[in-house]
This record gives sequence, structure tokens and C-alpha cells, in this order.
Amino acid sequence: MSSDEIAKFMGLKGRQGTAAKKPTLTSGGFADMMLQTMKTTGKQKKKPDSIAAKETAHANRKVLSGTDTQRQVVLDKSGIAAFPITHKIELRSHDKTVSALDVDRTGSRLITGSMDYTVKIWQFAAMDSSFRPYKTNEPHEGYPVNDLSFSPSGTRYVASISHRRPLIFNGEGKELAEFVNGDVYLHQESKTRGHTAKTSTVKWAADDEHCIISSSCDGTVRLWDPAKVDKRQTDVFVHGERQAGKQKAQVFHADLNGTMRAVITAGSDGRVVIWGRNKGFTRPDMVLKAHIGHGATSAASTADGRYITTRGLEGSVKLFDTRKHEAPLATRMDLETFYDTTNVIFGGADKVVVTGTGADPRSDVKGRLVLLNAGDLSTVADVPVAHGSISKVLWPSSLNQIFVGSQDGACHVYYNPTTSMKGVLLGSGKHRVHDAADSVPVGHVINPNSEEELEKIMEKMNRKGYKGGVPSAGRDRQNPKGKMQPSKDPSGSTGPQQVTKKTAFLQEYCPDLIRKNHMRNEDPRAALLAVSEEAAANPQYVDTAYSNQPKLFADPEEETENEKKGQKRPFGDI
Repeated sequence: MSSDEIAKFMGLKGRQGTAAKKPTLTSGGFADMMLQTMKTTGKQKKKPDSIAAKETAHANRKVLSGTDTQRQVVLDKSGIAAFPITHKIELRSHDKTVSALDVDRTGSRLITGSMDYTVKIWQFAAMDSSFRPYKTNEPHEGYPVNDLSFSPSGTRYVASISHRRPLIFNGEGKELAEFVNGDVYLHQESKTRGHTAKTSTVKWAADDEHCIISSSCDGTVRLWDPAKVDKRQTDVFVHGERQAGKQKAQVFHADLNGTMRAVITAGSDGRVVIWGRNKGFTRPDMVLKAHIGHGATSAASTADGRYITTRGLEGSVKLFDTRKHEAPLATRMDLETFYDTTNVIFGGADKVVVTGTGADPRSDVKGRLVLLNAGDLSTVADVPVAHGSISKVLWPSSLNQIFVGSQDGACHVYYNPTTSMKGVLLGSGKHRVHDAADSVPVGHVINPNSEEELEKIMEKMNRKGYKGGVPSAGRDRQNPKGKMQPSKDPSGSTGPQQVTKKTAFLQEYCPDLIRKNHMRNEDPRAALLAVSEEAAANPQYVDTAYSNQPKLFADPEEETENEKKGQKRPFGDI
């Protein structure tokens, strides 16, 4: 029975041929109840969206060992082919290990820090095929850079160095503020105004311009307001309690999770601690005993905060479920590392776990970029990068490019021409703009005393049929005294009387004085004996000395004969 039939049965339908008005069926009426009954007859009742979403999420999790917490991530060939690992560009500007990486939210600039104490700012829009940095800055002379982080607006960045006072800079590298120094004589680190040991990491909150988090080897994690970093932190909490007879745990990593509104810390004690803001950071919400006895270098969480992956100094990567965190869901043990700054991240819409491996730079083994399945930590891709260890990895979703900091001083950028956008691709198609100094031709510079010139001279002398003498440059190398003389004038002048416009007076006069002065090569005793008779006959300045000389009674010849006979020498009148 249709709605029109029901209306006709109720007397609400007009006659045929007339345009009677159809009244509205009110909620709760008999007609409405009849219509709802007929619509649902023989059909399954639709479930609410919240229940359907929960069942879908439950079905997407793989059931292993009688639990429903194992994560299942399906990666097909098309999904793996879209990962940015097919092409590579090297950004070489540092002299030592690249230990810090960050890209601003818009993806227009990259900032790198190194163990060579410098920070490089790379502007993608102004970059050409030479891939040179836009700015170079040294935050603190003689201190390596440990971590860098852009502000949400991208106009400032904060730098963590091997010092207890991080620094804030503007986009051009000008220092804006320096964090306050903590009191090293206070026993409770939480009572100080700042850090008392070198800082390991520093992060700017992704969704809050007025929040910075920093971690230090003093065992504390502190929250800061950028406008008051020179006065005091806004909050502080200790990663782990000091145990009797043991050194306090150092914090290697700290980060803010915007979705969870929580702080994740990893320390040298091997624990990974999650702190919730709703508790005021007084007590941790969760403690993961991930790498006890070795040390945890890094930790990262998915966007929804449900899964956490950790990196350990023993060469392992582990995956945890925050709902059941007593034991890891999966463990990978063949990922060696030598740096406590080696990090681990989620990438590819939280489908893969990305990290780097360590290698000895003196060996033929290269450090590798490893992509693991975020469900069981199986290998998705293993890419050799460079000789030496991989210290830092970064995968910004706005560019879909992977930035890798290595021990060889280069930042290796991996991309996919199909799926990657902007970034280093903006400069790869531009020709290098030559500076004015690069266009000036420079001829061959001749240095007569260099090893190359000497080899050319000796080769010329050894040629068959050579009849000339030793060239002047060769004679200079063989004569030690000649090396002490200044270079002669190219015009050929030999004395002050031949000074030309191209030759200065001192340039000729000083070598002439050196050639005339032979006192350095004379024997002083022989020189005095040569003028002794003349000085005794005409004592002009030392007559008093000659008048006071001792006089002998005997003749020197007789004295010699007496000495031969064994007689004693008579004493003179002194």
C-alpha cells in the first residue's frame, strides 16, 4: 500500500481531476507509523555510524596469539611504488655528521645542523641545480648542534646545542633569545629555572606558537613560553627517579603529540614514558620498558596516539599498543646504531616505520635507510645511503620526500618524481647562476718552491740532449742561503740604482743590505784576532782594557821551554 492509498483510505485524497492539497503527515500519527512499518519490513536495521566505525577498525586488526591488538597493515605493490625512495639528491655543505633536520609547515625551507657547529638554511624556491644553502649560521662557537625545530609559522626556529642554553633565531639566522641557565648547585633539578646539563632535543609544538619542549642530560623535560625563555620555564618534570648508587637517567628524546595532548620521552635507562597534560605532568600515564639496560634513543606515535614505536641503542625497533603495553607487538633486532641521536618515525600515512642504521665509515658497508611495515616490522624497503652511520631521518607529508642526515656531512633527499611535490624538485630543473667572481679567468699560478715545479725542473734536466745548467728554481732549492732572500723583481733590477716604476725602493734596498751583511756566516773569534794588533796599537775605545791587561815576567817562548822541562810557571803580576 502506497502513501497515496493510505491517504485515500483516511479520506485525505481529493477527487480525480481536482488539485486537492496534500496535507503533511505529522510525526507520531497513524499514517507515519504505517509508513515506517512498511519501510522496515523485510529489511535489516541500519547501525549507527559510531558502531559501524568501531567494527570496521576491529576487523582491520589481525588476531594473533588470542589477542586483538596486533596491527595489520596491508601494503600492495602500487603503494610501495609510491614511496619516495626511487631518486636521490645530495645537499652537501657540512663537514661533519648531519645531526639535526627540520622542514617548516609550508615545505618551503629546510634547516640542517651538524657536528661542525653550523646551521644551514635551505630555501627551495631560490635553489638551483648547485644546491647551495641560503644562509649559514653558527649558534654557539665550538658547540655541536643536536636538534632544530621550526615554529608553526615558520618565521623562527629553535636550536639545541651541546650546551644547557638553547637559542631562538629568526628566519635569517639572527639570534632573538637565549634560554635561562639553571643552577648546577641545586640537588633537585626540578627546582632550577633552566637546564643544568647539555640539551639533547628541542621541539616547537606543531599547533601552539607559545610552547617549546626541551630535554636534557640532567634528566628533566621542560616546557617553555618563547616570550619568557630568559626567565623561567612554565613546567618541568623528571624522566626517572634517581636510584641509589646509580647515575640519573639522561633524556635522549622528547616530543609533543598534538592528538594525544601528551609528551613522549625516551632516556638512557631504556624506558619510554608518556605524560598526559590532564594530570599536570605530575605522574606519567604510561611507562614502556622497551630497552632496559641499553637506552632508548627515540620514540614516535601514530596520529591517533594508539601505537608507539621505539628505537634502542642495542639495535632494535619495537612496536607497542598503548591499550596493552606490557609487551611489544613486534620487535626488530638487526638495526645497528652508534648515535644516541638516531631517531625513528612513522611515515606514509602511519603505514611504515622509518629509521636509519649505523656503519663503520672505514669499511665498505653503507648506512641504510630502512622502511618497515607498521604492523609486524617486516622490511618494506632497504636503501643503502652512504658510508658511515645514519643519524637522523625526516619525512614531511607536505613534500612526500625523505631527508636523511648521514655521517659523511651530506643531507640525502629521496623523492619520487610522480608522487613528490616541490622541495628539492624546484631546484633540480634550474641552471646554476654563476657569480661574477666565478666568471673571472684565473691563469696557472707558478710557485717555484712547490713540489710540482721542482718535479718539472728535474724532469726537464733528465731529458735526453739537455745541455743547460741547473735552472734558477732548482738552484734556489739546493742553496739554503738563497731561500732566506726575498724574491727578486721580475723586471730584472739588481740594485737600488735600477729602481723602476714597478719596483718599490725597499724591495731592492733590503735584499742589497742582506747580501752585503755577512756577519751571520763569520767566525767571531777569527774576526777579533784579525783586528787585535790594530786595536792594541790604536786603542780608541778600549784603551782602558788594554792598559789593565796582566804582564808576564818571562818571555812566552821561555815559558814554553820551562813547561817542557817540567818547571813551574811563574805567576804574573795581576
